[in-house]
Amino acid sequence: YTPQFVLNGRKAVKASTLQAAFDGASSSGTLPVEVSAKYGKDRLVLRAGDGTGEANLVIVQFVDEQTVKVERGENSGRSIGNHYAVTGMHTVGMWSGKDMQVELPLKEYMPEKGKGCIVLLQRTNKDNVPGEILGAAKIIWN
Repeated sequence: YTPQFVLNGRKAVKASTLQAAFDGASSSGTLPVEVSAKYGKDRLVLRAGDGTGEANLVIVQFVDEQTVKVERGENSGRSIGNHYAVTGMHTVGMWSGKDMQVELPLKEYMPEKGKGCIVLLQRTNKDNVPGEILGAAKIIWN
């Protein structure tokens, strides 16, 4: 089956109800590494704290809402609204367990209002497939 949610890159959840999704999220625990994201006049500043192991620092860009026309399957021809739809993903750094900071040009990552980004500190497996999320931060562009 295809999970509807993967919590913290660790736990697959088939959430047939909204309550099942909330229950899965509340039982997934806290993230072990502090991650922060701030922006100023011309730069985006990302920080990942101390921890163990290695992981990638990833920016996931999204829009608050997006309507998509379904072209195949049982919903073919319908338009469905998606919330927090991902519009881009970029690996911007490699973390090796030590506190790190990355500064990026703001104009490359800041879209118009109603959009935002999530910053993930995420492990990958030997085949470079994304896995456990160690830390996260969120920015909504105002």
